[in-house]
Amino acid sequence: MIRNIIKDDRVHFFVDYDPEFVVRAKKVSGIWNSFEKSWSFSLKNYEEVKQILREIYGEEGEGLT
Repeated sequence: MIRNIIKDDRVHFFVDYDPEFVVRAKKVSGIWNSFEKSWSFSLKNYEEVKQILREIYGEEGEGLT
């Protein structure tokens, strides 16, 4: 299950490791947070990242509040 949260005008995704996701995340300026074990992205890239998640993981995640 993919989880995501929006914090500090960035969206953070918690995903299992996939080398293809790493490559594509970096192309949309994704930043890996090793402490939280999550990828963060600017909110302006939110829809594009969700598309990448659907293509690689088959889902786009569940939001947390």
